[in-house]
Formats: sequence, structure tokens, C-alpha cells
Amino acid sequence: MSWACRMLLMLITGVLCGCALSDAAEIGFDLGVTAQLDREHDVVVGLPRPGRQIRVGLALSDRDELEIAPTFTYSSSEAATPRSSISLGLSYLRGRVVGGHPLPYVRVGGRWRMDSFSGPYDYSVSQFGLLGGAGLKWRVGKVLALRSDATVERTFRSAGSGWDLVLLGGVSAFTN
Repeated sequence: MSWACRMLLMLITGVLCGCALSDAAEIGFDLGVTAQLDREHDVVVGLPRPGRQIRVGLALSDRDELEIAPTFTYSSSEAATPRSSISLGLSYLRGRVVGGHPLPYVRVGGRWRMDSFSGPYDYSVSQFGLLGGAGLKWRVGKVLALRSDATVERTFRSAGSGWDLVLLGGVSAFTN
């Protein structure tokens, strides 16, 4: 079993244990826009947002939440080199978790990502990023919520570093 599979298995086990120990869990996905503010000036639009497909937030208290965002993507075609990507985001959110009107929160965290390429030359690239931002969360009833989020991420890559501006809108479901 490869180390990536072991890591993914440990992550899933940790999330399930965290959901069992937490008073509440928030599970959601996002629609977003990412603008890379480095030399390339790429803009990426995705549903779910590229780099974060599913997020699981574990309530630590009525004002604190730990959010885990794992992703896995694989792409291949006859014209392109097969590529896979695995990443893990971990963020701490501070703001009220419950309430019916728009509630602000702040976010700090990090993200690790590894891209693997196959073809005539197999290789992998790892990168790490630190992020911070703020957002609003609207609780709609006991189960559903809408979120908007603006985050700036500093990514450290082997070929240099870059800044990403991420604007998100998402839908969440709560377990409490």
C-alpha cells in the first residue's frame, strides 16, 4: 500500500473519530474563483472549487471550529500526461457557529498538496501554503447554512512561491 493511500486512510479515520467526539459537524462544498497573483496571473473557476472539494468542520465550542478539507483528483487523456493530485487543508475558524442571521468568522490555516505526473518521466511536486481570511455564515434552519469566504493563501512551491486570492460561496449541512 503506498504512503498516499495510508495517509488518506488515516485522514478518513481521523475525520470519523472527530465527528464522533464533536458536539456538531458541518459538511459542505463550495463554488469559487481562485486568482493566482504571481507572474502567471491564472484565474481558475470551479464547482466545487479546485483544491477544495469537500470540507468537514468540527465544532470545538460555540465559537470555534476546526475545518478539514481533503481532495483527490486524477486526470488523463490521450493528448495529456496522466496527473493525480492529493491535498489536505486544515483551518481554524473563529466566530459564532449557531444563529440565524449572517455571522462573521475569521480563518487561519494551511494546506499541503502533492501533484504526481506519469508518462515518459514520472515525477512528483509537493507544496505547502499558509492562509488567512474572513467570511460570513447564514444558518438556514437547523440543518442548512450558506457561506461566503474570502481567503488569501501564500503557497511555497519548489519553483518559487506565489499568492492566491480565493473567493468562495458554499452550502453546508449541520449534524446538530
